[in-house]
Amino acid sequence: MLTPYTEGVNRLVRGYLTERGVDVAAFGAFNKDSDAEVASIAPASILAAAQALDAPDIEGLFLSCTGMRALGIVEALEERLGKPVVTSNQALAWDALRLAGHTGPIAGFGRLLRL
Repeated sequence: MLTPYTEGVNRLVRGYLTERGVDVAAFGAFNKDSDAEVASIAPASILAAAQALDAPDIEGLFLSCTGMRALGIVEALEERLGKPVVTSNQALAWDALRLAGHTGPIAGFGRLLRL
């Protein structure tokens, strides 16, 4: 899991997931305080930080926060890791599309949108 959040928020997010049975094997954060700082994180920095979290026992990667500009790197990151990557915006789009009745695949935004 990779977030832009500060330690206090990270504790809450990680706790929420682990309480629901999600094993968070690796955790990274940019420790940003504001939305403007989050939006200023370069996609290349997100890509590098996400790759640094990878390990053989990790099954997938979650990039948390709708303000983090991660959607454009999902395909490249999945190719490099050989694992699924889910971003907050990608998951939101997937759910909205399903609620609207769209069930077809959408290329270019990761495995989730091709389901």
